[in-house]
Amino acid sequence: MAQDDAEPITERALTRVLGYVDPVAHALATKAAARDETTIAAALKNVLGPEAARAVQEAVQARQGPSDDESSSDDEQIDAPAWASQRDLDEAVAAFDAWVQPDETERRRADDLFARITQTINEVDPFARVELRGSRASGCALFDADVDVVVEVMLTLEAVAEALGEAEWSRGAELIRARVPIVTGKDASTNLAFDVATTQDAARQAAHAYGSDLNDASFAQHRPPHFASTVRLCKVVLRQTGLGGAYGGGLGSFALCALVFDILRRASHGTPGSAALGALRGLGSVHTYGRPVHLGAAVVDVNLDD
Repeated sequence: MAQDDAEPITERALTRVLGYVDPVAHALATKAAARDETTIAAALKNVLGPEAARAVQEAVQARQGPSDDESSSDDEQIDAPAWASQRDLDEAVAAFDAWVQPDETERRRADDLFARITQTINEVDPFARVELRGSRASGCALFDADVDVVVEVMLTLEAVAEALGEAEWSRGAELIRARVPIVTGKDASTNLAFDVATTQDAARQAAHAYGSDLNDASFAQHRPPHFASTVRLCKVVLRQTGLGGAYGGGLGSFALCALVFDILRRASHGTPGSAALGALRGLGSVHTYGRPVHLGAAVVDVNLDD
């Protein structure tokens, strides 16, 4: 199914099953439908629960939407999810964050995948140093975040791609020759995606894009209150507007973290709600992108033109 077709079809299916269009479920369902309609239930299981997820998949496959007698009128009361109807913005943001961040099972799956990647690389080069990077390292991951890894090895990425491609647990491992060459693939059992880059390539890209050799540890010290929950909320908003992810022409995770870090550092936000509003206003201001970003002792520029 084409992406343009998937969006309205999944929107109608969600309206039929739930009575409203949940933005996160819509994004996940659209992505799954565009790839393979039979994967929609699995993509939505952790968001809507198994029963509702299966119902949405069946509605998409049958191209069903709200019927005339099921569609809501102006005076009909719709039961929206708790996080969308809470009057207290702080409670709403906290509830939403608890919903979109990885749970214990999802964290364990990511940890297991990282351990398997490390073991596979060390079988080829026992002296290789493998490190977790990305949003899972900075503590800002959504529940479906990739496992980002950097490795310091004498091997080429071609050798890394070959080793990961031959691993029994891996599926679809391939070398992507971009500005920062990476090996991408998925865990065959959980469908969790991973990216592997070398420390040299990652450092070179950081220096090119941000003017300094930075990594996710830059956000570990002196982080403003409610930093992680605000980043996760902004990620969902950007994803819904088509601006999430650097490879798709949007704002990458590291750049988003740097901007939110700087926005929250410049003004005191004592509650989750005020931090979320401050960050969203800041991201919508042109002035945010024309000033240096302060990450602890480092002062860098986010080059959004690259």
